[in-house]
Amino acid sequence: MLDKSLETIRRENNLSHNEIADLSGISRSFYTLIENGNRTPSIGVAKKISLALDLTLDEFFNALEVTKRNSDNHTA
Repeated sequence: MLDKSLETIRRENNLSHNEIADLSGISRSFYTLIENGNRTPSIGVAKKISLALDLTLDEFFNALEVTKRNSDNHTA
């Protein structure tokens, strides 16, 4: 998989923040914090988000790292 952020993957799946949150069993605000690189989910939540986005855990954590790198670049 190419280096893609969580936001890019979510958008490619035509899902809103609310839809991902509902599919993952978390609040929209918590998902948004994860997608923005401000929070790291527990392994259980990561598994649920991975399933919702049709990703392996490796792909999810790679996307999370891309998200965090992009976030760090915007604040630097």
